[in-house]
Amino acid sequence: MVDFIGKPSSDGIDAAIRSLISVEHFAAGSLVTMPVLYPSGSSVVLEITVQTGRCFVTDRGAGRLEAELMGISPRAFNREASRVADDAGIQFNGHDMFVAEVGMDSLAGAMEVVASSSQTAVALSSMRISDKVERDAKELLFERLSEVYPTHEVIRDAEFIGSSNHTWKIAALVRASSQTATFEAVTKNYNSIVGAAAKFHDIARLEHSPRRIAVVASLAELGDYIGVIAPATTSIIELSASRKRFEESIAA
Repeated sequence: MVDFIGKPSSDGIDAAIRSLISVEHFAAGSLVTMPVLYPSGSSVVLEITVQTGRCFVTDRGAGRLEAELMGISPRAFNREASRVADDAGIQFNGHDMFVAEVGMDSLAGAMEVVASSSQTAVALSSMRISDKVERDAKELLFERLSEVYPTHEVIRDAEFIGSSNHTWKIAALVRASSQTATFEAVTKNYNSIVGAAAKFHDIARLEHSPRRIAVVASLAELGDYIGVIAPATTSIIELSASRKRFEESIAA
């Protein structure tokens, strides 16, 4: 076989592969760092123990711990983890996600399934929680706008066509005589920030663009995400802001 790549190149490729996966061996078993990442960016680490040629593969509860660190309740994670484990044909005992007793010839496949399932369970439970946070934020925003603008028309989940001709769903639209303002409930979640920025940037390019107000629970909590969303808005205000502050936000 001819090595078309050459030794320097192949050494580099081998080094890159080694950086993706690593293993530490102990008397009781081995810890394998897999090239699979949790939403936090940390790698999935599996524990493998072998007895009489049969292997036991587990995530050692790492998925559950990742979920807890993200603020996801054990109940919410367990619900997703049980569903993922059932679909994958492996087991989840409320703490660990694992495959019990596979032969050496099936070890690689078992490792892939456990690592992928652990990562998927965390990702899905995180997404479910994020969706709930978004829904709650929009509901609180609508309630607040209804209080602040009792004589205005407040439309929940309004459709609005941007400069690109794309129809966006806005959390709330406020109308009164010649005034029109779009409001978006924005959380510190990455998708919420990017989604709101995309909507507002597109709407801002309209010839007669309406006011674009991002409403957040806490400006401090948003951190440096403020720099991402601010250029697309006309105002960023906190949900608890005074009525006067809200009224100023839609003034032309």
